[in-house]
Amino acid sequence: MCHQFQPLPQSVVEDVARQMAAGTLAATDYAVNQLELSEGEDTAGGNSLFPGDTATVIVGDPMPAPINLTWGFTVAWSKQPVFNTRIETACDPASFWADALEKRRCIVPVLAFFETHRSETTLSAKTRRRVKRPYRFASAQGRVLYLAGIYGSGCFSLVTTEPDSVVGAVHDRSPLALTAEGAEAWLKFGHIACSEAQRAALEATPAGVSGADMATDSQQLSLF
Repeated sequence: MCHQFQPLPQSVVEDVARQMAAGTLAATDYAVNQLELSEGEDTAGGNSLFPGDTATVIVGDPMPAPINLTWGFTVAWSKQPVFNTRIETACDPASFWADALEKRRCIVPVLAFFETHRSETTLSAKTRRRVKRPYRFASAQGRVLYLAGIYGSGCFSLVTTEPDSVVGAVHDRSPLALTAEGAEAWLKFGHIACSEAQRAALEATPAGVSGADMATDSQQLSLF
């Protein structure tokens, strides 16, 4: 369950939206090391956002455009905001998420996202208590990641899927992290019901990610 990510600067998100509107995002394919980032933004944990925070995301109706939304939906069945949406559940026409998946898809461009290990623990620097060890995942090619999301009523949720081998070594779920081509496809699929064929196409074009231990940077995970 993803509950932390490093956003891009708002000016970069706005430029990403312009490139998407022009159909040139795939050709641009932003490299993280070429972006003008503040100190700490491209390091583990720097400038992170959490559920309840406001993020600049890109919506696609009628054209790709940046908009500020709160991360997490208020729902009747949970006391806490719901900030992750399983693709398997959202594809069910009877689910709470079905309408948003069909009509209100968004893209959340990020430097990296985080998952906590299913069993490893570490000492929290803030509370001095043991917590599950967090891992940071970024593009293995040094590119911007485009996380798939859905939105409505001023909020958004990240769509999650089965993890690849890299994220799967840490957690049993992963945000749907897309390449530039996949991000454009995600928004273009808006207003079309989620069929198994579309789902397979989306999940077949994820961005490759690599991971490093956020706390000590001592363990490296790699696709290769």
